[in-house]
Amino acid sequence: MYRIAYSGGTLGRCLGVSFPFVNFGALTALRTLGVPHDASVLDVGSGVGRFLHGLRALGFNGRLVGIDPYLPDNPSTVDSVSLYRMNIGQVTGTFDVVTLLHTLEHVVEQRETLLHVARLLSAGGISLVTIPVAGGWAWERYRENWVQLDPPRHIVLHSERSLRLLAESSGLKVRDVIWDSTSFQFWGSEFVSQSTPIVPWVSSYLRAAWRIPFDAAKAAKLNLQGRGDQATFVLGR
Repeated sequence: MYRIAYSGGTLGRCLGVSFPFVNFGALTALRTLGVPHDASVLDVGSGVGRFLHGLRALGFNGRLVGIDPYLPDNPSTVDSVSLYRMNIGQVTGTFDVVTLLHTLEHVVEQRETLLHVARLLSAGGISLVTIPVAGGWAWERYRENWVQLDPPRHIVLHSERSLRLLAESSGLKVRDVIWDSTSFQFWGSEFVSQSTPIVPWVSSYLRAAWRIPFDAAKAAKLNLQGRGDQATFVLGR
C-alpha cells in the first residue's frame, strides 16, 4: 500500500481516501517535495516503526529513527530502523525530516513540542504533521459524535488557523497543507452515533466495507475543498 500511495497514481489516491493508515499526506509530501532517499528521518510517536519500515521498503536508506515513550526500555534496530523509548526533548542532533503522524493531538505540551521540532530540523529541513482538523464538514455534521474527537486519547484538536498560529509561535512556518481525510470520518462517526464499537479494527472494516467506496468519494471531494477532517501540514523554519 505504501508503494502504491507513494507513486501518486489514481490507485494511490483511492487508497489514500479509503484507509487512514496509509499516511497518504506524508508520502505525498515526500514525493512532491523531492525529498532524497538518503534523507535522515525522525518519527515522533513512532510506535513500533511501521511508517519508518514503510520508508525503508520504498528505498529510503538514510538514518531512520523512531521515538516513543511507550516503547520497551531497550533500544532496537531492525532493518536499519532504530527505535528508542524517549520523548522529543531528549533527542539530539538534526534531521532532514521530522514527522508527527497523528501524534500532536495526543500531546499536552504543544508549543514545547514544536520548539523541539524547530531545534531538530537541519537547514532546509521539513516537518510533516498529520492531525485531525476541526471545523470541517464532519465536525459540523456529527459534533459530539465526530470520530476524531476520540476521547480521552485526543487531548488537543486544532483548526487550520490554530495550527498555523502554533507553528508561527514556535519559529516554524506552514509551507503547505495537504488535505488527506478519509472515509473514516463518515463511517467512523456513524458508528459512534450508533454506539457501535470501532475496535477491533478488522470487524469494523468488514461492517463498513459496503460503504467505504462511497464515503471515500465524499472524502476526496471535501479534500479538494479544504473541508476534510484531517490534513498533513508541511512545516519549515
